[in-house]
Amino acid sequence: MKKIVYTRLVVYLALNFLLSLLICSVYLFFAGSPLELLFAAAALISNTFMLYAALSLAGSAVFWLKAARPVFAGLMTAFQLALVTDAAIYKIFKLHINSMVVNILITPGGFSSLEQGFWMKALFCTIAAGLMGIEIWFYMLSGKLAQKNFAGPVRLRRRLAPVLAVLFFFTLLDKLLFAWGSAYDIVYITRNAKLFPLYQPFTARTFIQKHLGTRLDKPVSFKLDLKYSRLDYPKKPLEFAAGG
Repeated sequence: MKKIVYTRLVVYLALNFLLSLLICSVYLFFAGSPLELLFAAAALISNTFMLYAALSLAGSAVFWLKAARPVFAGLMTAFQLALVTDAAIYKIFKLHINSMVVNILITPGGFSSLEQGFWMKALFCTIAAGLMGIEIWFYMLSGKLAQKNFAGPVRLRRRLAPVLAVLFFFTLLDKLLFAWGSAYDIVYITRNAKLFPLYQPFTARTFIQKHLGTRLDKPVSFKLDLKYSRLDYPKKPLEFAAGG
């Protein structure tokens, strides 16, 4: 019985993982160059995987108690809704939910300045209700899949091993790409360090200089590549008054 419960938790988290990937994929639209897109895709999978590694610990602590499972399902609904809300806020402020964003929203007139009319509030409530329905469906579906397709720890490990290998590969790719970009000041990578919520960057400048014998200190220079730059100024050619 305990093995089935554990298997059900794994399947339930896997279904939610796919949903979170879908929600967070909107951040890929903020990546520009092919190199940015490669890093962003790896970081999307890596960051979501790390978030779910933490969620799995919480799930393991409460999922064994049948009465606590609805609480965990409610937690997952709130988590998915937070991802949707964070994506909407990032689109406006280019910032994730943090103390400064919360302060802006709770300041008198701050939330109303976003022009959240009736239809926007109705959309939010619809999304919240939809996510709750999806979580109920995931919970029921995870029980059926655990019994039918993943019964037994050996069978579960066989199905889970290649998936975890792929996830670890993308995590390694993400961290190595960021370490490389940070070491050589590749802005197309480093500027995306805050693209995903709670992203943890990995740097290795000291290790590269000390153990690989690579000198990373370079003369300070500035080059603006307008093709991939996010700078959108001026909106039209500047005009100067005669004699100005």
